[in-house]
Amino acid sequence: MDNETDTKIYKILSLDGGGSWALIQAIALADIYGLDTKGRDILKHFDLAIANSGGSIVLAGLIMDMSPRKIFDRFNDESMRNDIFVDKWINVLDFRKYSTKAKLAGLTKAFEGYPIDCKISDIAGEFKISTEIVICAFNYDRERATFFRSNAKSLTASLGGSGLKNLTLLQAIHASSTAPVKYFDDPALIHDNKPEADKVRFWDGAVGGYNNPVMAGLVEVLAKNPKPKNIRALSIGTGNVFLPLGTEGNNSFGLYKMPEKPCLINDINLLAGAIISDPPDAASFTAHVVLGGSLPLTADPVTDGPVVRMNPLVQPIKAAAGAPFPWDLPGFSVNEFIRLSELGLDAVDQYDVNLIKKLTHHWLAGVANNQPVRMNGKTLACEIGHNKYSKAVAQWRSYDTSAPPHSDNNRQKITDIL
Repeated sequence: MDNETDTKIYKILSLDGGGSWALIQAIALADIYGLDTKGRDILKHFDLAIANSGGSIVLAGLIMDMSPRKIFDRFNDESMRNDIFVDKWINVLDFRKYSTKAKLAGLTKAFEGYPIDCKISDIAGEFKISTEIVICAFNYDRERATFFRSNAKSLTASLGGSGLKNLTLLQAIHASSTAPVKYFDDPALIHDNKPEADKVRFWDGAVGGYNNPVMAGLVEVLAKNPKPKNIRALSIGTGNVFLPLGTEGNNSFGLYKMPEKPCLINDINLLAGAIISDPPDAASFTAHVVLGGSLPLTADPVTDGPVVRMNPLVQPIKAAAGAPFPWDLPGFSVNEFIRLSELGLDAVDQYDVNLIKKLTHHWLAGVANNQPVRMNGKTLACEIGHNKYSKAVAQWRSYDTSAPPHSDNNRQKITDIL
């Protein structure tokens, strides 16, 4: 092993899937690196960036040199969301609601004026990006996870590769963002930009277990042979709902997660939702352990791990002893909170997106909780990581010493657009 791999700190940016909720990632990057910082300048802070679904759209924006503000504006544009989530006239039991073919046209329109048709294999040379890019998908016919890489020589790639040597960035994010069953009607059809080329079908990378792709990114870096102690990962989510478990008779105001009665429709919904959700704390925790992060032996949380998780929680907060109601809500009315907790990744109506923006604002301000790397499933207490955004971002800045310090002016500009 050479001196560089002995001493170099490798930094990973990992972006979860999450549809419209991915605006949260644009805001987090804006808060850390600047609302109007160019995307490629942000990528320079990382050795590798990996993303799935909605996160792949954010990553594509960075590659196109869009600032976090411009990326946020795309997600905040109701017409753009309607162009991506195009209702089918007929769907059965609220499944397969949107047109996959129309989504591709919507993504093309969202990046109008940008060279989104660039080949993934040409990203480094065409845009002078040293950061390796990985986008996750699921090969529908092979029934296996697929990774689209800017580094064609990655040691983690199958010797046969994906078979798509001319794959474009647009095609990759289309494949990665085709969430099945509850959402889009058909797999994304991807071809190699040749008239005679066979089309390959893809679903969202979450189906392969990579809605939170941090572990796949970690494997890419470990293949370069650095020491685990030299790797740090910033994992940014798209909001998670984590409610206390309820039992029959205590579902006060609908703020508890109630057990579902097993039946075909409920089970399909549960399975489809679990695939898309891909419990992010599992991936983050596994990466934490693989990288040698400490495990808690006492009630004190581990706060110096190699994985920094940033993700707002739709979660009630335990009320003070003696309060008339056991839970407080993080800056929402009961109706708003319930509405937010029931939103899918296909939030299109501006009212619903405004709730996501409100959650993001409360998260930055420390009112809404941040998702730890691991929490106590019973008490919801943080065991590894941070339950407040400010602490998570402070830890990441200690790892990325080239990141700009906190700016009240930058934060105010972010608050203004939220």
